Amino acid sequence: MAVWFTSAAAAQAQHVNETQSFRGAAAPGWTLLGAATLSNNPAGEGWLRLTGSGAGEANIQGGAVFDTPVLATQGVDIRFTYQVDGDADGFTVFAIDGSTASPSLAPSPPFYGHRLGYVGMPGGYVAAGFNEYFGLAYLFHCVPEVSSKPCGGAQTETEQVVALGSVQAGSPPTNTALDWASAVGKIKVPSTRVVHTGRVTLTPAPDVTMTIEIDGTPVLTTPLMVAGQPMPGMAALPATLKFGFSGAFGAWRASHDIRDVTIVSGRAPTAVPTTSLGGLAALAALLTAALAWRRQRG
Repeated sequence: MAVWFTSAAAAQAQHVNETQSFRGAAAPGWTLLGAATLSNNPAGEGWLRLTGSGAGEANIQGGAVFDTPVLATQGVDIRFTYQVDGDADGFTVFAIDGSTASPSLAPSPPFYGHRLGYVGMPGGYVAAGFNEYFGLAYLFHCVPEVSSKPCGGAQTETEQVVALGSVQAGSPPTNTALDWASAVGKIKVPSTRVVHTGRVTLTPAPDVTMTIEIDGTPVLTTPLMVAGQPMPGMAALPATLKFGFSGAFGAWRASHDIRDVTIVSGRAPTAVPTTSLGGLAALAALLTAALAWRRQRG
């Protein structure tokens, strides 16, 4: 009789399937950062509000992190719904070093809305930036040899998605904009709220690629690591990662709302068959008979 087993510890380390609607008054397993709140308005139909858009507010950032380390080499698939009401600055889906004990947003001061709460974040590995203002890719070292698009164009593009690389030491710390793509009409709608779906994926190592999708359409694909070697602007892949969202604005304001999040990481645990000694004997006899039959057939 066959016996099936799987290592619970290994399965937990390699596979995460997190679902968080953010529609209620609590989000177990998540840590809110900065100005982020759970709106729960109306009750049971709320949002994770990374930033509000209150009159007179400026230099506001907020975030939320799923505070469970995930094995980095196995890849991840993050899906969510978002809405933006206003003009600046944007939000990110980020990944930080999983060993970061107390995740925090970009250092403040100095603080600028176009950091989106991620640029300079301690332990920052990579982020998908959804920018509704201008010049994010240009401001953060858009690199012509990495990007297929001229950096000058990024200076005037009003809505874009940006792949933001790993945190780099400095005062203040910064990150390289690895690449960017136009997303006009897919992020901000100043006159009314429009709900969009987003998806960010990281492929498993050793060739790690980040793809950003909006409403089911891929918008930007960026290599982060090739054959185990980090691309320019990227740090070495940590052993584990934590994932989350951040948002920010400076002088101009916008609310950035997230909900219906799923994070699926790693490969589903696979049951490994073993047999009893009797089963092994039977299997050996079967193989012996098969080999004998093959010899007879010549």
